Amino acid sequence: MIEDKFLSTYQQAIEGELYQWRQSAEGRLAEIIVLDQFSRNMFRDKKAAFAYDYLAVALTQAAVEVFSKSGLESNLDFEYRHKKIIDQFGRYPHRNEILDRQST
Repeated sequence: MIEDKFLSTYQQAIEGELYQWRQSAEGRLAEIIVLDQFSRNMFRDKKAAFAYDYLAVALTQAAVEVFSKSGLESNLDFEYRHKKIIDQFGRYPHRNEILDRQST
């Protein structure tokens, strides 16, 4: 269902054609969701699900910088929990099988 409705939007996002969305917080978030979450759904259990994570990360980092004074402190605990996993394993272990990586 996501693929039927949003594959062309995803393709526009990976080609950088949705830059105008970045003019608003909602647009930035929408582009990040398309790149990060829709890809997980459309390409489940395939490496392609993570192929453009670097774009989602870059957009997220830019959004955090732009909107850092917007009262997002409530999400800090959530982010610390994710960081703890990355610090411990250097990556998200639950992606190992999909990405043909050995567990460490």
